[in-house]
Amino acid sequence: MKKILFCIVILIFLISCGADPPYITSASYSVLIYQQNSVQNMLSDNVYLSVFCVIAGDTEDHNLREMKITHLATEYSWTIEEKNLSMYNYHDTVYTGFPFIEYEDGKSLLLGDYLIEITDKQDNLSDFVIDVTIPAKKEGIFHIDGYIVPYKASFIRGNKELQIECKSNAAYSSAEIMFLNNQSIFAGGRRKYDAGERILFDPSYGIDTNTRLSVRLNTGADDNIIYYLTPVTADAVSNDDDHSYNEDATDDVTSDIITKTKGLFDRIKDGLFKKN
Repeated sequence: MKKILFCIVILIFLISCGADPPYITSASYSVLIYQQNSVQNMLSDNVYLSVFCVIAGDTEDHNLREMKITHLATEYSWTIEEKNLSMYNYHDTVYTGFPFIEYEDGKSLLLGDYLIEITDKQDNLSDFVIDVTIPAKKEGIFHIDGYIVPYKASFIRGNKELQIECKSNAAYSSAEIMFLNNQSIFAGGRRKYDAGERILFDPSYGIDTNTRLSVRLNTGADDNIIYYLTPVTADAVSNDDDHSYNEDATDDVTSDIITKTKGLFDRIKDGLFKKN
C-alpha cells in the first residue's frame, strides 16, 4: 500500500513539473491618441498605452494569474488580473496584454522604461522591459491637453475621395477607414490604405450628408503611434477643385486589406484593473 501511495505521489510530482512555467519572449507597445468623439463617450482628447506580450511555456488561460506593468522611474504600476487580459492571434502568434493603460484619467502618458511582469498560479514570475517613447518626446510625461493633432481628414471631390492633410512635417504609414453608419461596407471592419494611396469611394457606397467615417492613422517607426481622428462627416465637403488630384481618375477601391476593430473601449472605465 505504501508503495502504491509513493508511486502516486511521484506521478503527481512529475505531472506538476511537466509543463514549463510561462515566460515572456517579447513585448511591444502602442501609444493610442484619441481625438474627442473618435469613439463613443470619448468627450475629450485622451492618450492611452497598449502593452502586449508573446508568452511561451504553459500559457493556458487558467494558469496565468496576472500581469503587472510598472513605470520604473516613478514606480507607478497597474495590475491586471488574468480574467481582464486581452488575447489576439496575429500570423499564428498569440499576444496577451491590455490595450488601455491610463494615467491621470487618460490625460497623460508616462514615458521611459516599463517593467512587464507575468505571474502564474504557481507563483512563477517572468519579466520584460520596454522603452516607451514618442517622436516629440523621449522621457518625462506627455500631456494630451494642449497637444495639437497634426492630421486632418476631409471629403473632397464631391464626397468621392477622402483627403488626409499632414501638418508640421508629420507623416503616417497607413490609414484605416470604417463607415460608422453603414458597417456592411468593408464587412463591418476597416479598410487599410498605404500612405500616398488615394482613398476613393465607389458610388455604390451611397455616401450622403449623413455619412460618418472613422479614421485611424498608423504612425511612428514601428506603426506604434496610433491616432483615432474625430469622425469625418460628408457635410465637410470641399467644392473647390483640388489640382493635386487627377480628376479623371477611376473611383475603384484598390485596397482589400481588412482589419477588424475590437470593441474594447467600454472596458476603460469599468474598473478592470487595479492601480497600486
